[in-house]
Amino acid sequence: MPWAVSSAKNRKGTNDSIIMGYDGRAIANFILDFCDSRGRSVTNLALQKIVYFCHVWSLIKLNRPLVRHKFEAWEFGPVLPYLYREFKNYDRSPIVGRAKQIDPTDGKHRIVAYNFDSETDSLLNQIVEFYSRLRAGDLVELSHAEGGPWYSVWHHGGSANPGMKIEDATTHRLPTRTNQVSLIRRGLLSFQLRRSRSTAERALTLGSWSSRFDRLRCHEFKRSRFAGPSFSSPRQGFP
Repeated sequence: MPWAVSSAKNRKGTNDSIIMGYDGRAIANFILDFCDSRGRSVTNLALQKIVYFCHVWSLIKLNRPLVRHKFEAWEFGPVLPYLYREFKNYDRSPIVGRAKQIDPTDGKHRIVAYNFDSETDSLLNQIVEFYSRLRAGDLVELSHAEGGPWYSVWHHGGSANPGMKIEDATTHRLPTRTNQVSLIRRGLLSFQLRRSRSTAERALTLGSWSSRFDRLRCHEFKRSRFAGPSFSSPRQGFP
C-alpha cells in the first residue's frame, strides 16, 4: 500500500519538491509499490536503472530533474549510492521492504513517503509500467547505450571526474536514432519472446524476431498490454 506525505509550498505557491527534485528513496518506494501491486519483482540492480530512467524522462519530457541527487556511473549503470546502500542486503533477491529515513522528531526509522504533482505522477506511471517489464540485464544494457549519459561519464577519456557523477546536462546526449531503434528492438523483442507460452515461439531466435519486427510491432505489440513511452520522435529515444 503506497504512503503519502504533504509537501510545503514556497512563496509563489510552487511545490518546493518539484523545483529541487524528489528524494530518490521516495521514487524507489513508488516503483516498489507499483510493481508489487502488479505482481512484479524488483531487484536492487533493476530498481537503480528504473529510477534512473524515470529521472531522465523527467528531464526530457518535463524539463526538470526528478531526483535531487546526482547519479554515479558504476560498472552496471547509473546508481544512486545511498539508494544502493539502502537495499544492498537483498543482493540479487527481490526487494520486499521499503526505503526508510530517520524521523528527526523521535529518531525512529520510518518509511519514506511520496506525494507527486500530477505531471510527475502521470509520467512515473507510464515509465515504470514500461521499464518494470524488462529484465535487469536488459535495463543495464539500455543504460549503457553508446553515446548516452552513463557511457559519456564511464568513458570520459581520462579527465578528472570525482565520483563519476552523471550531470543532468549529459542526458541530452542520446544515441542516434538508429542505435535507439536497435536497442528498443532487442529489449522489447527479448521481453516478448520470454512471455510467450508457446514452445515453438520460445524456440525462435531473437534474430528471427528482429526480421519480423516491422510487421509485428503494429499487430502484436499494440494488441498486447505492453504500453510504454512513444519512440516516434528522435528526442524520445532510449536514454
